[in-house]
Amino acid sequence: MTPREAAAQSAGLLENATRLLHNFAAEFAKTAKWVDELEREASKLFPRPDKLCLYMTVSDPDLPGLASPSVYIKEEQTMQQCLVLLRRRFGKR
Repeated sequence: MTPREAAAQSAGLLENATRLLHNFAAEFAKTAKWVDELEREASKLFPRPDKLCLYMTVSDPDLPGLASPSVYIKEEQTMQQCLVLLRRRFGKR
C-alpha cells in the first residue's frame, strides 16, 4: 500500500506509512555513512577511482552471499569487516 492509498483509508494508516518511510530513510542514511567511510579508507589503497568503484560494487567471495561491500555494509561492524578483508588482500601482494 502506498502512502497515498493509506491516507485514503485512514489517518492511522497514513501515520504508520509515514513512520515506516522515516525509519527507512534513517537506516539508509546510517548505511550510507559507513559505505562512505569504507570508500575513504579504500581510496588510500586504490589510486584509481575506477578500481575503487569496482571494489565497492563487485561481489566479494569472502563476504556472506557473495555480496559487494556496498551492499553488505549495514553498520560500523560490517564496514570494519570489509576493511580488514581488504587490508589483508593488499598485505598479500
